[in-house]
Amino acid sequence: MADVVLDPQESDQAQPWYKGGTAQTRTRLPNDYLTFGEVLKEQGYSTAFMGKWHLGREHPGPPPPGHFFAPWNCNTRPVVPDAAIKYIEDKKGEPFLLCLWYYDVYAPYQGKEDLKEYYRGKIGPENRQRCPTMGAMVGNMDTNFGRVMAKLKELKLDENTIIIFISDNGGNMYDGPDGTTPTNNYPPRSVHPRSSIRTNITLGC
Repeated sequence: MADVVLDPQESDQAQPWYKGGTAQTRTRLPNDYLTFGEVLKEQGYSTAFMGKWHLGREHPGPPPPGHFFAPWNCNTRPVVPDAAIKYIEDKKGEPFLLCLWYYDVYAPYQGKEDLKEYYRGKIGPENRQRCPTMGAMVGNMDTNFGRVMAKLKELKLDENTIIIFISDNGGNMYDGPDGTTPTNNYPPRSVHPRSSIRTNITLGC
C-alpha cells in the first residue's frame, strides 16, 4: 500500500531545475480540513464539484494522450453530458455552489482539429502565442464556459450569481506541442520551469 502523507516535511533536496529545496507532496486533504463547500452546505447551499481533481490514486492527473475527450479510459471519471448545465437548471430555485474545473488548458495538449486549424491560421510574426493546440484548448473552454453563462442568463440567474474565474499557475514553458512551447509568458522574462496553466471556475448563486 502506498504511503499516506498528511503532514509534508521540508527537504534540502530538489530537482536540478529548482532553485531551492522542495517539500513533500501531501497525498490527500486531512479529514479535519474545513472546506468552503462544507461551510456553504451548512448554510443551506446545494454543492457540486465537476471536472479535474488531482487527488486520488487510480488516476490523479489529466487523461492520457488520446483520451482527453470523453469517453475516458478511467472508471473514476463518469461521462455525464451537460452535467453543469443540468445542475444549474435543477438548482435554479435554491442557493447553489458549483466548482467547475476544466481539463482545458492542461497537459496532455490535445485539441479539436478544426480549432487547431483555425488558430494555426493566426500564427504570424506579431503573435507571441504560437501554439495552435493551446489555442484550440482555450477556444474549447471559452465555448463551454459561454454555454454555462448563457444558461445563467436564460434562467435569469446572471444578476444574482458570483462567478470566480481563476488560474492557479503561470504559462507552460517546458512541453513542446506543435514544435513550440504551449504558451509565451511575455512580458515576464521567465516563470517557474515546471509551471502550467490550470483554470478553475466557481459559481455561487
